[in-house]
Amino acid sequence: DGTALVIGKDRTFTFDAVYGPNSQQESIYSEWVSSLVDSFFAGYNATVFAYGQTGSGKTYTMGSGNNAGRLDEELGVIPRVMSDIYARLDGTTKQTSVRVSYIEVYNEEVKDLLHPSTPSKAIQIRERADGTIVLTGVREQAVDSLEGMHRTLEEGSLSRTVAGTLMNSQSSRSHSIFTVSMEQR
Repeated sequence: DGTALVIGKDRTFTFDAVYGPNSQQESIYSEWVSSLVDSFFAGYNATVFAYGQTGSGKTYTMGSGNNAGRLDEELGVIPRVMSDIYARLDGTTKQTSVRVSYIEVYNEEVKDLLHPSTPSKAIQIRERADGTIVLTGVREQAVDSLEGMHRTLEEGSLSRTVAGTLMNSQSSRSHSIFTVSMEQR
C-alpha cells in the first residue's frame, strides 16, 4: 500500500508516508503508530523505522533525543508508545513484565547504550537455525513504570555518538534501536 519513488533506472524506494516540517507529532503517532501498539498487545512484533537526510528530524520525530522540558505535543514516537503501553497496562489484570534494550550502530560497531561499558566486540548479530536474527551480548533492563522507561531512554540517549555536520551541529552520528519487550500471563 506504500508509495514508491524511482531514481534513475533501477533504484526504487518504497515508503508509507512523508511528513513535512509543519507536521504534528500526534498526527504521525495516531496515523501510523498507535495501531502497531494494538498489534504489540496482541502478541506481534512491531517496528517503526525513520529514514531521512541528516537534519531532517528523525531523532526529533522518534523522540530518542533529550525529551526533558518538551511540551506534550512535541513528544515523539517512542515516548508516546511508552505512555500508550503503560496506559493500557494500568487497566489490565494480567501479570506483565516489560524490558527494554537500547543499542547504537556506528561505524559498523554495535554499542549497548544502557550498559556502555560493554565492549563492542562482546555484542554480535547472529542468525538462529530458524532464521531469526538475534543480538547477543546486549542486556535487557526491566522497567516497572512509565517514569522508569523514560529514565532508561534518557540515560541511553546520553551515551549516543554525536558530532557536528554542515547540516546539523548536534547530529546523532549513528543509528539507534530502542526495543521494548513485554510478557503477559
